[in-house]
Amino acid sequence: MAKSEKPKTVQQSSGMSIAGFVLGISSLATSALGIGGIVGVVGIVLSAIGLKKGARRGLAITGLITSIVGVVLGFVLLIAITIVAYAGIQLRADDSMVAANASTFQKTAELYNAENGAYPTYDQLVEAASKYELGSTDITAIEVDNEATITYEYCNGIGAQIWYYSAVGKNYTNLVLGDTSACVYE
Repeated sequence: MAKSEKPKTVQQSSGMSIAGFVLGISSLATSALGIGGIVGVVGIVLSAIGLKKGARRGLAITGLITSIVGVVLGFVLLIAITIVAYAGIQLRADDSMVAANASTFQKTAELYNAENGAYPTYDQLVEAASKYELGSTDITAIEVDNEATITYEYCNGIGAQIWYYSAVGKNYTNLVLGDTSACVYE
């Protein structure tokens, strides 16, 4: 019986080496799918067991190396995807803030017009924003990609325009107030 147990142990440890090798290659192939890291960790464990048992050392070493590379590659790809996703989310959040600020300035200009019978100049708009406490009083401070994000154009008291820049859409949106026929940009 002792003779029948020895081949079984060698065969079992060969299986660990082969499984580690297969999982190592699989971790490389599946690292782009996001599951390569998990497959690679299992491949590292099985390859290490196969290496310790001493059977098929070449397969065990290859499985260990490919599993480690698969785990590292999966981790690097995960970090890259996270950074790209975060940048997109941050850009959309900045755009939402700019649109909200432009809307606040639009409301401020409309309130000023209702009280004074004319739309405010830039300086009057900044002062009115502070008076009404509707939010930020800095209409030109925020810049995204070196583009002025909010611009106020005074149109001789009869109207005004507020332009704001969307970094996501790479375009300007125009909010029209009153009669803008006297404005330079329409």
